[in-house]
Amino acid sequence: MRILTLTSANRWVLGAIDRFGFLFLSLIGLAFAIFCEHYYREGVEKNVLWRRFGLITAAELLLLILAGLVPFLIP
Repeated sequence: MRILTLTSANRWVLGAIDRFGFLFLSLIGLAFAIFCEHYYREGVEKNVLWRRFGLITAAELLLLILAGLVPFLIP
């Protein structure tokens, strides 16, 4: 939203982008949770759960670190 306020967009457009963005990010989060459940379930069957758990956890930590750095990168 900080980037969008620098543009000359209408406030109604910014509100719609904010709400649809939240909707799409929620759907992506739901799809990721379903994928992780399936991925972990297969890991139990193949006896590689800890390796898969570490891989998913590392990916999530990387994403959180990148998300935390974004406010410092935007002027």
